[in-house]
Amino acid sequence: MVISDGEMCIRDSIDGDFGRRDVYKRQVIDWIENRSPVQLVASGIGHDVTRYSTRAVTIMDVEQLGGTTVEQLAGLFDED
Repeated sequence: MVISDGEMCIRDSIDGDFGRRDVYKRQVIDWIENRSPVQLVASGIGHDVTRYSTRAVTIMDVEQLGGTTVEQLAGLFDED
């Protein structure tokens, strides 16, 4: 389990090409979700992460994080 403090982002201080970084993020997430044994879930706090991951939720208050995390983890065990 990995818990991050922010948006999934790739820092590139030289290039500054946000479009290319977004494509790279999507490629990495696609690889994890479709070709890796790793199960990826995402929770965005006030930030829509559903555009990146197929198993993602957006919450608006940090108080929702605990319950949301437990629900997401339980969902991983409910899958075939």
